[in-house]
Amino acid sequence: MQVTGAEFDAKDVPDGALHLAVYQIRKADLPRLEGLDRVKIRSLELRWVSMPDLTVIPLPETLETLLVWQSPKLKRLDGLEQAQGLRQLTWQDNGPLEDADALAKLPDLKVLRLEGGMNKRQKLASLDVLNRLALEELVLGGVAPHSLDVAPILTLDGLKRISILGSDLDIASMAVLAARFP
Repeated sequence: MQVTGAEFDAKDVPDGALHLAVYQIRKADLPRLEGLDRVKIRSLELRWVSMPDLTVIPLPETLETLLVWQSPKLKRLDGLEQAQGLRQLTWQDNGPLEDADALAKLPDLKVLRLEGGMNKRQKLASLDVLNRLALEELVLGGVAPHSLDVAPILTLDGLKRISILGSDLDIASMAVLAARFP
């Protein structure tokens, strides 16, 4: 099911629906999102979110997979901790990620994808939060800046798959990661 924030009504989500896509969420649409946290979906896609974080979006407790994309005003993951069962997060083509500490409050998070968009890098302030996660898969696609410290990635002992594509990471950092995760 796909709706805009202006069209969303929790009562309209069919029983048994597993996936929901909500596009164009403006401040004026926030009252319409009431009840979203009670919808029993496993997968949610949010696009064009006009807020700086997720604290005002009621995330379903049953949520396992979240895709947040093309939301240039989104700069923090605050509010993400509402989805305690979240296992997979894709953060793609959003504003510069200034604060990702909310990730550390998600005990079931196993897959993290941080990706840029078409001809646009996903800027990250830091990767420090990674050393507090039990990830099994990490994807860094088109991330910047090249000066990111990759040391937190090296602490991910449970990592089974790592993919770094089109990133601005410097060659020395890439060599360290290649040696650690052959």
